[in-house]
Amino acid sequence: FIGTENEGNTYPGAAVPFGMVQLSPDTGHTTGYDYQQDHIRGLSLTHISGVGCGLGGDLPVLPTTGDVTETDDAKYASAYSHDDEEAHPGYYRVGLKTYGVQAEATATERTGKQRYTFPATDKANVLFNAGQSLHRTVSTKVEVLDSRTIRTAITGRGFCQDTVPYTVYTITRFDRPFTSYGTWADGKVTAGSKSSAAQEGGNGAYVRFDTHK
Repeated sequence: FIGTENEGNTYPGAAVPFGMVQLSPDTGHTTGYDYQQDHIRGLSLTHISGVGCGLGGDLPVLPTTGDVTETDDAKYASAYSHDDEEAHPGYYRVGLKTYGVQAEATATERTGKQRYTFPATDKANVLFNAGQSLHRTVSTKVEVLDSRTIRTAITGRGFCQDTVPYTVYTITRFDRPFTSYGTWADGKVTAGSKSSAAQEGGNGAYVRFDTHK
């Protein structure tokens, strides 16, 4: 965890050299992760090490349990402890104390993989927060394509000063079908909705599993 406090602005997550994805936890710090902060808002896709301004942090994803009522990642963030956290080259793991979930992440040259170990519950959720990142989000779209697949398009801009917008396109594929799903926009959660789009503002989706099975 070298450089993850005192404004070192590094990140502890999973990446490979020159890879497209840097799966790493965001704790609310401008550049993503700060060792002194005690809540994780999600594991997002894009990070740059050592910068002093917010950039990336696209699509923070967080496994949770219970009802989905909050859509601000600062409010549904999970407590965690460094005693239940580890990072090695290409691998990251953390225990999410609020929800009793173990989250693991690894990366390849062009993709990232996450694995979650939930307690037994019929409300095991994965939240996709398309509308929040480490920089300015211009527009977002999230879609439930089928019972295993989520697609997003996220356009953002801003790195210390304003920049030309860029768009990140993602496909998330689960290894088992989810039992239900929904989306949210501007704080309103709509169960059963398959798509949502927004210009700035909050936007995202969730999927749910029954982990008794």
